[in-house]
Amino acid sequence: MRHTKIFIATLSLCFTTSSFAMLCPSNFSTINVGDTLEQVKTACGDPTSETTKESLDDASQEWVYYFTPDPSQSGIVPTQPQTATLRTTVALVNGKVVNISTNGMGMTSTLCGGQVQIGTPAAKVKSACGKPAMINTSDNGQKNGGGVKITELVYTTPANTTTLTFKNGVLLDRNQ
Repeated sequence: MRHTKIFIATLSLCFTTSSFAMLCPSNFSTINVGDTLEQVKTACGDPTSETTKESLDDASQEWVYYFTPDPSQSGIVPTQPQTATLRTTVALVNGKVVNISTNGMGMTSTLCGGQVQIGTPAAKVKSACGKPAMINTSDNGQKNGGGVKITELVYTTPANTTTLTFKNGVLLDRNQ
């Protein structure tokens, strides 16, 4: 019975928050997921390179496209040049399509040659349909306009290259 208690105590120590600790790519200092950019730079030193970009993937967005309908698909032969357009909006939440509508009517069919439908990632929408004519962004009450700052610190050593990824200044991930 006593050995069981010791085993359980030892096992529980293995699953504490320190189990999320990792070593700096440049030295043996300890950093944790959730540390700030400043804490990591203090512990690990200056990176080989640092890049920061603004990402709108977490923001709700509405991408607006204007398409000229193809009369050959409707079976109607136009008597004059086609000048009308269809306003098509693609609503995205967390970087994925959640709604498609044309002239205010919801569509259940696909868009842009069948490559875009509900659940399609934003990057695939852009590659299939092109750059939207307009992007409306909702910040959902976030102070930074709905976007998030993604910062990557790259540490290059003779053994490998490690990238530490931060979201809004907080350590999120480590890739080697």
